[in-house]
Amino acid sequence: MNPLIDEIFYKILRRKSFNRRLKITATLMMLTVVFNTFANKNLYSQTEISLDLKNTSIIGVLDQIESTTDLRFIFDSDIFNFKEITSLSIKNQKLDQALKTIFGGKVTYELKENLVFLKKIVEEVQTPILLEAQSPITGVIIDDDGVPLPGVNVFIKGTNTGVATDFDGNYSIPAAEGDVLIFSFVGFENQELIVGNEQNIDISMVADYANLDEVVITGYGSTAKKNLVSSISQIKGDA
Repeated sequence: MNPLIDEIFYKILRRKSFNRRLKITATLMMLTVVFNTFANKNLYSQTEISLDLKNTSIIGVLDQIESTTDLRFIFDSDIFNFKEITSLSIKNQKLDQALKTIFGGKVTYELKENLVFLKKIVEEVQTPILLEAQSPITGVIIDDDGVPLPGVNVFIKGTNTGVATDFDGNYSIPAAEGDVLIFSFVGFENQELIVGNEQNIDISMVADYANLDEVVITGYGSTAKKNLVSSISQIKGDA
């Protein structure tokens, strides 16, 4: 083979071998860094802390830990009241348990090498469950002959919520599924109806023939005869 070609192949092979060794070296270095970081973190997290302090501020407690271990605390002063006075006695507690004892579970931390970054625990705010808005129930109330009845009382049983039908017998009342609607009108039998998933409820009132002779039809609806007589007597008395 040509000596020049042999030399070229030799250089190519040598260069590939060098690049391969370089990649392997870089990979090993990265693995070493990762391993050392994990090892150091695991080492410092296993630091045993013993304290026997009385009437000492929280900042004083942290100073005591720093003076007896390699741990160093980093924090913002607004995450906790570090001037709070406490007394505690702990023996050979790991870092995690010691911090829970000191801060009562109100502070968390992140460990990087021997640096302990204290952080405030952010409480999750539970979003209140909004009750479904009551949809209005609408309908028309008529008599036996299909004539709209004005002035019919419609109310939700057990509440003070109620309305009256308009001149055309229409009504609209906010009610939820399961509510009981009561329909009442002088001269007609009361009716009760449990609200389901419907939005429209039409009612045909049944005449109360037993008391029908006690009802007087007026120009603005109907009323009990005794009420009408009482009103007339009142007017005469005033006159």
